[in-house]
Amino acid sequence: MASGAAALTLRLAAVAAVLALLVIPSLADCPSLGPAPPPPAQAPPPPPEAMPPPLPAQAPPPPPPPPAQASTPPPEAIPPAPVPDPPRPCNICSRECYPACTEAIASLPESRACDEKCFNEKRRCDQCRTPKIEECKANCSGSCDCLTQSYKSCSDDCLFPECSPCATTRQHQYKYCRYQCNIDYCNGNKCW
Repeated sequence: MASGAAALTLRLAAVAAVLALLVIPSLADCPSLGPAPPPPAQAPPPPPEAMPPPLPAQAPPPPPPPPAQASTPPPEAIPPAPVPDPPRPCNICSRECYPACTEAIASLPESRACDEKCFNEKRRCDQCRTPKIEECKANCSGSCDCLTQSYKSCSDDCLFPECSPCATTRQHQYKYCRYQCNIDYCNGNKCW
């Protein structure tokens, strides 16, 4: 316990010594320790005879000649500030946005792959249906629904198993384009 008290005493003594080093030099500036030194003496003003005489008054310079009235062009009028365009209806704004949005979607690699799948499946369907439609028309006596009959005959070739999912995805993307153009584009261009 005595060693803890001794260590504390040593620490307090060190802090007191540091404070003394900081405080004692600054006491020399303190006015309460003695009278302030007298201010430096100022030289008395010179006698009036030593001052130079005032300068004589000078006449003001003559005014400049007036400008010739006939040769001065009239001041140019400041052009009026351009009037901002009135806000456009949102359907016009979305017509500007929608084609660019759908073209961007159509240019994506997965969209081009979808187009190719749909083209191939439609061609396969048409290759089956075209002869069935011609055969139906040739054998028809009266009213025949050759288009529906050809679909029934070619149902396996006209399922579009690869085209349907990607075409549905594209329809959703186009709907998002419409939403984006109606909301974001119109608001960003201050349409109403």
